[in-house]
Amino acid sequence: KDIWNGLYEFPMIESESPDRPGTAALKKVFSQLFSFGRPALEYKQTLTHQIVNGYFYLIKELDLHDDFVTVPINKLKDYPFPGMIAKNLKTLMNAMAELN
Repeated sequence: KDIWNGLYEFPMIESESPDRPGTAALKKVFSQLFSFGRPALEYKQTLTHQIVNGYFYLIKELDLHDDFVTVPINKLKDYPFPGMIAKNLKTLMNAMAELN
């Protein structure tokens, strides 16, 4: 059974580069879904076979289609996420709460 089965994740770009995706790359991939601001959180996780650099962005406007689940910030803790997201979820929630 796949270890990722049943876990949720945020929309993402996967890349071989350790650099943060530039604005142009983000707009190219996500411009139809939402607009975004600065990274709310940056992190690095070392796995046995690779280093994962993660960058979470705050979403300003949302226009998602049926492939996505929209969840209120205060309900995110009720959803199962991969470890790297779950470990950073509290920090992410605090960053998002500062917008309100």
